[in-house]
Amino acid sequence: MVTIDGIHEYFEGDVQYPFADVGAAELLHISDVTKENRLKYAYTCPYCKKGLRPRLGSKIAHCFAHKPGESCELDRYIHSTAERLLKEKWERDEPFEITMTVRTECENLKDCVFFLENGKGCITEEVRTFDLKEQFTQCIVEKKVGVFIPDLCLVDDTGNHEPIFIEIWSKHKNSDKKNNSEYRIIEIRLKTMKELEELTKHPITESKYVTFSHFKTLKKKPSKDDGPELMRYTLFASTLKSHVDTTMRCWNYRNSHYPKSIFEVVCSKDDIPQNSFHNYCNAIAIDKGYNIRISALCQYFGDYSYLYPDHSRGCLRELNMRRLITCSPEDVVTCQYFQLKETILSGLKRQYSNINRYIWYKREDDSVHEECQKRKDSGNSSEAYLEIRLDDIASYDWI
Repeated sequence: MVTIDGIHEYFEGDVQYPFADVGAAELLHISDVTKENRLKYAYTCPYCKKGLRPRLGSKIAHCFAHKPGESCELDRYIHSTAERLLKEKWERDEPFEITMTVRTECENLKDCVFFLENGKGCITEEVRTFDLKEQFTQCIVEKKVGVFIPDLCLVDDTGNHEPIFIEIWSKHKNSDKKNNSEYRIIEIRLKTMKELEELTKHPITESKYVTFSHFKTLKKKPSKDDGPELMRYTLFASTLKSHVDTTMRCWNYRNSHYPKSIFEVVCSKDDIPQNSFHNYCNAIAIDKGYNIRISALCQYFGDYSYLYPDHSRGCLRELNMRRLITCSPEDVVTCQYFQLKETILSGLKRQYSNINRYIWYKREDDSVHEECQKRKDSGNSSEAYLEIRLDDIASYDWI
């Protein structure tokens, strides 16, 4: 036995052919030939149309072979026979199935700040089987479509679906021109006679030797449980009080706002701890010009249990004071001693400079503005971010 190009197996002096043309609607497999009916048919090669003879001996597997002194190109035989077999399968009253990996993406993927390649619900892949007869009405051998002549072309007479090409090859793949076209292509590489015999017994299944090109990615609307878990910081008008919502999801962070909200920051729970998120957002809001004055942000306010065990939290304006001063939310707004904890706030901004972040705010004229920051995977953390300013929005949906 000799291997040619590592693809096909030639037997010394002969090639074993599993199928022959006997003038019927379908090719005849060697297993259907017996010593009793072998003289019933005239056997010809599906490619070269020369005569074949059945070999039903006991030394080698039963097969068809060309007559002595006659031969044809093996890869051409495989190609022509495969075309016939697939066409015959289409004509039979049975499904014409393909099995492939279907990729489904969230419809908001391109515009989502928080897209993760492995994020729950962002992208899913599953193996599915389809019966192409449910969408296509004809299977035509070597039908010209535009500038291409595919081996087989599946056509929908209703015009609802673009054609699908089925290409069969042994040594030479599709041309780059065809592969770079927008046509959906199923490309089947057949290496052996065994694969040729198995071709129509199972669905055409995506594998190392069967590829599906230009099949569209499905789109879906995100559900309430899809995508990464988010946190949203909301700053309210007039009072400048803030609220943190830890139940946000990616599907509604851009279209669900409190009526009195004027500034919002959204981050992923995977990027920043919840106990740091509030003050991190306060720091961003202060940078945007909001005059946020809460006791927790004042450098005189804190936990002084090491000095005053009975009254651990409060305001310490002078180091030699005998007691802490209680600081109410109303007091801090007008307190003349208020000073921001700049070091802590600056440290939070530096520490989380390279994260995915979405900012939404209203200007004084009620116009709405959005800013998106996308994390970079490498680089100095103080510089490794990209801020994208989106166009102003004239109107917005409010809850």
